[in-house]
Amino acid sequence: MEETKPTPTSTLIKNFKPNTTNYVLLLTGGINPVHRLHIGALEIAKMGLEKEGKYVAGGYLSPSHYVYVNTKLNDKALKSKTRVKLCELAIEESENESWMFVDQFEVSQDRFVDFPSVTRRLRRYLKDLVKNSQVLVEKGVKVEVLFCCGYDLFDRCALWRSSNIAVIDRPGWEKLSIFNEEDKKQFRNRNIFIFEDNEKIGDFSSSKIREKIENDQDTSDITYNSVAKYLKQIKWLKNTRKSFFENLPSQEDDED
Repeated sequence: MEETKPTPTSTLIKNFKPNTTNYVLLLTGGINPVHRLHIGALEIAKMGLEKEGKYVAGGYLSPSHYVYVNTKLNDKALKSKTRVKLCELAIEESENESWMFVDQFEVSQDRFVDFPSVTRRLRRYLKDLVKNSQVLVEKGVKVEVLFCCGYDLFDRCALWRSSNIAVIDRPGWEKLSIFNEEDKKQFRNRNIFIFEDNEKIGDFSSSKIREKIENDQDTSDITYNSVAKYLKQIKWLKNTRKSFFENLPSQEDDED
């Protein structure tokens, strides 16, 4: 069982390999609620990096502060504790517990923290963790955090000027064609990786989950059964009809 401190690291430390750069992925956002692309984006980035000979020791889902989510969604905003729980359920159901975790740093703060600050903080936290461990230092462990995002955020925030990013590109998007081969070479020099996977990336969004639940539609193509069942238990979106939830397969709860 992973420890419950804001940024769990016990399993991550076990995953660290000596004398190599251990990449750690970070995906932030409202995650209201978690869906298959949240998990899939980390999976895609991990597989893509491994194909290039990189080693990924772990990945974090970091739900945003409740103030941020509530400002955007009002009564549809899930409490921080609930979003964390749903992320844990999704990680378990997708069988990624060995390397994927929930970082509760954002939700534990007294105010909203933007994603650049969250990324810098995690990078500093993990590098300090290694630096302060004689065992890890002697093993030659190095760690680097890659911020995972879609092309829309990559473009909107001009992240192509930055470094240490894994971009998950949606199929059919042609915007990346504005970058020539020299641009892409420079990206790699700054640890900017662009990945596309037609199998895992679809028309996924938390808003579509909310829309489907409100309209009594199946969400199994967008999110996980354990997530949908938990949302039923807390009676999220009160105008939701019962029939969809009643047809869900039975599953044990692991409520705290």
